[in-house]
Amino acid sequence: MYKLLGLAKSKVIIMLSAALLALLTVGCASTVGVSETYVRPPEIDMRGRKTVVLESEGGYKKDGSLVTSKLKQALLGKQFTVADRDSMDAKAREQFFGDDQSATIAAASVLIRVNVLSRTTGSSRESDSRTNYKDDSSYTVYRTVGKASTEVSFDVVDLGTTKLMVSKTLTAGRTSKTDWDERNAGNIDTDGLLSQAYDDVVSNFMRKIAPYTVTVEHDVYSLGDDFPRAKTGASYLQGGMPDEAYEEFNAALNAAKNNPEVKPKNIAQIMHNMAVAKEQSGNFDEALQLYIDSTRYEGAPDQAENIKRTQMRIQDQEKLKEMKIESSSVISTENASSQGKANNPAADLDGVVDGVMSIFNQ
Repeated sequence: MYKLLGLAKSKVIIMLSAALLALLTVGCASTVGVSETYVRPPEIDMRGRKTVVLESEGGYKKDGSLVTSKLKQALLGKQFTVADRDSMDAKAREQFFGDDQSATIAAASVLIRVNVLSRTTGSSRESDSRTNYKDDSSYTVYRTVGKASTEVSFDVVDLGTTKLMVSKTLTAGRTSKTDWDERNAGNIDTDGLLSQAYDDVVSNFMRKIAPYTVTVEHDVYSLGDDFPRAKTGASYLQGGMPDEAYEEFNAALNAAKNNPEVKPKNIAQIMHNMAVAKEQSGNFDEALQLYIDSTRYEGAPDQAENIKRTQMRIQDQEKLKEMKIESSSVISTENASSQGKANNPAADLDGVVDGVMSIFNQ
């Protein structure tokens, strides 16, 4: 008798557990990351300016030369022709920089003046007490923390008009730490950190004068077997077919809205997926509206960053058209195959950006 009651009780517990699990999982959605790499326009329109002259000034001569060298390599990588003022002969310098404003400037169109305003490096030793759990004894470990920072100004001057096109002051810093050790805290190459900080400054400046790529990670909701069209749409989106994905998501949305048992957050998730599909296909106005509309449903994803980015891409689209820049994007998923281009979307756009620079320099 007691054994039968025990079996019945166990059966009831199992049934209740299964029901609770079902309630917890209804309407739940997992996400898959889909990467999109696209081109952004530069701040300055450098079309038609084929040759750049570099000049360094300021008290940090060695550092200025280092930054100028790094900038030269970055410019050459974007298909600019670069002339270093310091390496030009006297006659050429007189033509480019003499007092005679009527002199013909045939070879150069832009002067970029580099000035290292500040640079700091340093390292410090840190200690921490640890406990040996075998015998409760305490001991001390050490490590070294190295830091480097810099502030660099860049002036871009139109040599045809001698007018200042833009002036930017950029900062960057790097930090590195050794592993904790009982005996040797180790050393940090702070000069190497400073060189990396200069790389960061040059990279940031290049974004002001040349097209560049950025990568965004989209969350795509996979809503499971209860939403077969949405599931198909997610597969299309992962496969780089946003137009086909949108059609499936739209069908799933219509079905969801006609089903009173579907939770509002699932409708919002489907609309989010639709917005991602529209964004990836370049229909930014429609994407923006979908991101906004999805927030009207309870439990909707936080769309603040998506709305901000899409608004920025609408503005970028106009600039890209004005500058005649290709605005293609490359889509890949986090679980993409190890074979194919999807694993390195930024590399796929290198050719696009190189082509853009050839247009810039015409």
